[in-house]
Amino acid sequence: MNDLGNLIKSRREELSMTQRDLAKMTGTNNATISRIESGEIIKPDSSILYELSSALKLDYLFLLSLAGYISIDEELRQIIRLYEHSSAEEKKKIFDVLQKEFDFKMDYYISDFR
Repeated sequence: MNDLGNLIKSRREELSMTQRDLAKMTGTNNATISRIESGEIIKPDSSILYELSSALKLDYLFLLSLAGYISIDEELRQIIRLYEHSSAEEKKKIFDVLQKEFDFKMDYYISDFR
């Protein structure tokens, strides 16, 4: 097993789900879930990772990172999670501080987060 497979399996078991339950929730089949958990599939399609993140209540960016789609350090992941769980007012404050601190147009760099 790899880190991604271990995480998926342990979280699924923690939530008392079978592979079949998880497959139904993600729109895939239990053979695919089994192959991900065993490490046979080490880089599942990003759409499957998205569905897994939703079903297992895991961070999507973290799953993308474990699968090798992106490289993201822990600090940046924590900042993104903070931003995602902030109110609209808090997001504006975060954005304003970043824009002021770095003195450039943040819209170009983080437009996907707005």
